[in-house]
Amino acid sequence: MAEIIPMPDLGFEAGEGELSVWLKGVGDAVEAGEPIAEFESDKVTLEVEAPVAGVLLEHLIQPGESVAEGAPIARIGEADELSASPVPAPSPAKE
Repeated sequence: MAEIIPMPDLGFEAGEGELSVWLKGVGDAVEAGEPIAEFESDKVTLEVEAPVAGVLLEHLIQPGESVAEGAPIARIGEADELSASPVPAPSPAKE
């Protein structure tokens, strides 16, 4: 079963942080304690670590987005939980 990764407490009463970069992509295997993302606030830069080993199933936010402490940022689970790739939209008909 997939586990939701929350935005951690940044301390210093920051309240929220901005995602700088994902260090792991969707589909990447991760170990517990391995950094998966980097967040910034006014006072601190923080690497978010995977709480469990598994596969990064989904990014719930994008770089540049700010989220409150405790808000869900990603999902980690087993490889068989990885969603199928979205089907591309059909091309418009040629005239």
